[in-house]
Amino acid sequence: MAKAKAAGAKSKWQPLTGGKGYMGVSLDSTNHRGEGLSAMVDWVNAHGQFDQVLIGLSDTLNRHNYARDRGLSLRDAYDLASRNGDNWLKMNRATLSRLNMPFDIKRWSYWQKEHAQIINENRSQFLNSYENDPAFCASLDADIAAFLKRKSPAPDAKTIASCRNYLIEELAVYSVILAAYPATVIYPGKQLNCFAYLRDRQPDNLPKAIGQTGFIRLGIHGLHRPDKATLQREVA
Repeated sequence: MAKAKAAGAKSKWQPLTGGKGYMGVSLDSTNHRGEGLSAMVDWVNAHGQFDQVLIGLSDTLNRHNYARDRGLSLRDAYDLASRNGDNWLKMNRATLSRLNMPFDIKRWSYWQKEHAQIINENRSQFLNSYENDPAFCASLDADIAAFLKRKSPAPDAKTIASCRNYLIEELAVYSVILAAYPATVIYPGKQLNCFAYLRDRQPDNLPKAIGQTGFIRLGIHGLHRPDKATLQREVA
């Protein structure tokens, strides 16, 4: 049986519990389905002490990956990611219902539709900072390099641009989410370098919301990892 454990000393993560919690869901991650998700729910119930939790399903953010990896148009990739989000909800809603505090689920498209203008403004700010702030640029490039090391050892310019667009959009939308719902983020993985940059440095020229929130990294132990072929069958 899988079990979630917060990384680092208890004295560092425990002060971040209580209040509001935010669980971001990566659509194709084994940590965010089945026994991995169940382990996260168990941890939140036992240790989170949150008054409420928002589940953020970043399904249509994956259109960048689907378009790049499957040779799809962004429109077709969006539709595929949305269908996969529908399937994720069907498969995992019962697990989420075990949360012992009030919770809500919001999909990526909700924020894009309801806050399009501010997201576009945020995107412009992050792009400008990427072009003019060497430290922020380095943090984003480190995240791109880490992803491509796993996925594409010899990326071309189009692949790199796709990864950059993914991360810039993620930052732009999370800046809206965490402004509307200031919360401690719980995630079963390492914090991205670009998010750590915002939390650690809190630059004046970029949106503030991410830098004003906490982050708890969960490790998922004892999880059976399906092989690549199984994962491909599970994701349409």
